[in-house]
Amino acid sequence: MYHNISKLEKTLEKDKLSQFLSEFDFRIESFTKWGDGPNKKIENFIITDYDLLLINKGQIKISTENSEYRCGAGEIVLLEPFKLYTAERKTLDDMDFYNIHFNIFPEHKKMLLLGNALKEDLNIFRIPHLNTMHEYVEKVYANRSTEDKGLENIIKSILQIVITEILINRFDCNSLKDYELSERKGELKLINKSIEYIEQNISNPIKVTDISSEVNVSENYLYKIFIRVLGLPPTKYIMHYKIKQAKELLNYSDCTLEEIAYKLGFSSSYHLSNSFKKNLGVSPTNYRKLGNLNS
Repeated sequence: MYHNISKLEKTLEKDKLSQFLSEFDFRIESFTKWGDGPNKKIENFIITDYDLLLINKGQIKISTENSEYRCGAGEIVLLEPFKLYTAERKTLDDMDFYNIHFNIFPEHKKMLLLGNALKEDLNIFRIPHLNTMHEYVEKVYANRSTEDKGLENIIKSILQIVITEILINRFDCNSLKDYELSERKGELKLINKSIEYIEQNISNPIKVTDISSEVNVSENYLYKIFIRVLGLPPTKYIMHYKIKQAKELLNYSDCTLEEIAYKLGFSSSYHLSNSFKKNLGVSPTNYRKLGNLNS
C-alpha cells in the first residue's frame, strides 16, 4: 500500500501538465443556458470573456467573420473574446447548450495557456469520455440557485476538467510552450508593471507614451512585447480593459453613462457609447436593458 502511494507521489511530481495549469486561475463570469425559444438565431454578438459552450442537444452553426462551423450534441466549443460571432440553430430537433463565461489570470500568462490550447479561428472538441459531463452540467444548471453553496467552485471544476482534457488531447505535455524562460522574465515584469499602471490610471485618457515612460522603454519596444506576451497591442488592451470595467458598472451599479465615462477616462458619454458599441455590437444603454445577454 505504501509502495503504491510512493509511486503515485513520484508520478505526481512528474506531472508537467498539472504543474503548468497550477500557474493559472480561472474566474467564472456567468453560467447560462441557451435553448429552444422564439429566437433561433443570435446575430453579430461579441463576448468580452472566454466562452465555453457545451452542446447538449441538436446542432448549431457558429459563424465568425471568415468561417462557418456546424457543431453537434456532445461537442465542446471554445470562443475567444472580441470576435464577431453568429449562432444559429440548424435542425428541427430540440436544441440547447450551456455557456460558461470565464476569464484567465494572471493576465500576462493568458497567451501562454491559449498558445497551447487553441488553434486559429474556432476551436471545437469532442472528448468521448466526457459525454457524461453534459449530463452533470445539466443537473447543476437545473438545481442552481443564488443560495447554492459551492456553485462557483463546481462550475470552475467543470471548466478546469475540460481545459485539462483539451490540453491532453491536443499536445504532448513534454512540448508545452514555456514563456517563463529566463530571457522572458524581463518581458513579463514589464507587462505586469504596464498593466498595473493602466489599472491605477483607468480614469485618465491613457496614451501609449504614458506607459512607455512609466516602464522606461520605447513605444516600439512596448508594442512588440504586448503583442508577444498578450497577443494584442497596448491600445487595444487599454480599450478592452475599459470596456470590461464599463460592463461591470452597467451590470452592478446605478451609475449614469456620464459617470461611467468619467470613471473610465472617456472624454464624454458619447465617446463611451461609440467605443462600447464598436467593441460589443450593442450600445451601453441597450446592454444594461438586456442584462447579460451578450456577457
